Amino acid sequence: MKKSLSTLVIAFTIVSSFSFQSCILDAFDFMYINIWMPATFNVSGTTSSSSVSKSICLDTTAVYREYSDKVESIQFVTAAFRTINVGTDATGNLTLTIANSTGTPLFVKTLTNVNISNFATTPAVLSLTDAEVTAVNTYLSTSTNRCFTATLAASGISPTPFNFRGSMDVAFRMKVKLLAE
Repeated sequence: MKKSLSTLVIAFTIVSSFSFQSCILDAFDFMYINIWMPATFNVSGTTSSSSVSKSICLDTTAVYREYSDKVESIQFVTAAFRTINVGTDATGNLTLTIANSTGTPLFVKTLTNVNISNFATTPAVLSLTDAEVTAVNTYLSTSTNRCFTATLAASGISPTPFNFRGSMDVAFRMKVKLLAE
């Protein structure tokens, strides 16, 4: 009787371990990776306004290139503006835009009457509406082009002349398939 019970417990343990191991391996089918894409701008002007645009592409990042053939999906996470350095204690309005590859804006955010140096220590998080997040995610899911145009327009800046360097940082989350089927 003891031998039968012992054999039954061992058999149950072996069968359970295979089932449990399968569940553990299923959890590792996918991995999520965050990608930060900075768009750095050098902005200067002798009048109170200036605008600078820059192209940013997911496929230029080392992380995206490493996993590009395994990407299941990409989603927008967040965006922020930060000041890298500022030549004068400039104040004014900053309008930040992300557009798709055809130039259609996906979101536009304006920081009104701000001291630009304040964002050197605490970046300004750009709060997007649900519709704006959906626009970015729809573009990512329907386009093979993973490029955006980031624009920083400064207006009403004083004193003049002014110069500052800032960055609009955009974060995405990539779902990557780890195991081949």
